[in-house]
Amino acid sequence: MKKRTAILIFTCLMLGLLAACGAGNSKTTGDSDTKEEKTKQEAKSFLRTISTDDFKSKLADGKTEIIYVGRPSCVDCQEFQPLLKQVLQEEKITKLDYYNTDEASKKNRKAMIAMLKKMKVDSVPTLVALKAGKVESVFLGNDKKTDLKNWLSQQMN
Repeated sequence: MKKRTAILIFTCLMLGLLAACGAGNSKTTGDSDTKEEKTKQEAKSFLRTISTDDFKSKLADGKTEIIYVGRPSCVDCQEFQPLLKQVLQEEKITKLDYYNTDEASKKNRKAMIAMLKKMKVDSVPTLVALKAGKVESVFLGNDKKTDLKNWLSQQMN
């Protein structure tokens, strides 16, 4: 009888523990969904989303510009994007082209991967500086405002 009671208590404790863990995970998922949605909405205020074809056209046309490569579902991008916005405002840059890899992947994952390889982008967030249609420089997003400002000023000259 004592053995059965012990097993029953153990089982109840384990089920309670699993239920608590499951409740915590659903809250975390909800929080990340909210942050992803907030990141998407905020991007509209200072980023101009481009497609893989738009990106290819900029290369073919010999464009000189900076393109932000990221995705709203990326935690690092969610943290970097407000810093990017702040620095762009300080530098009086109103809109920046944005290659959203979540959206590009939905449309054509193979083409997106090929584009990222061509741009030598292996992680996000990343800024790509194009000069005459070629990759001049790449900035791996971080939380250092001075690094971002210095890199941007080098690309603007």
